[in-house]
Amino acid sequence: MFDGSKHLVFITMRCLVLFAVVCFVLFIQGQGQHVDPASYLVWNEVSEILTSATEPVTIPWCIAKCDAAFALDYLPSEKLTDRDCASECESQINGPGDLPTAR
Repeated sequence: MFDGSKHLVFITMRCLVLFAVVCFVLFIQGQGQHVDPASYLVWNEVSEILTSATEPVTIPWCIAKCDAAFALDYLPSEKLTDRDCASECESQINGPGDLPTAR
């Protein structure tokens, strides 16, 4: 005969196991270095600009190329990408081009 309480316990246990798995995955993902996705995109674009350059590389030239790649209509976001482009171009031309760090 069908016992409703056993079925409810079974469903509850499956939900708890699923919840534990989701928590574990989120915890493991949170252990790595936190990088702003937009900063990573700018870092990657600047790296590509510099490796594919066919002319002498200057910081203003790099900034112009990067800014053109991230031309946005939304002014606050455009200002952020302009800042990130300038920072990454200066960093990758004058210093180490490491992955961006959390801000």
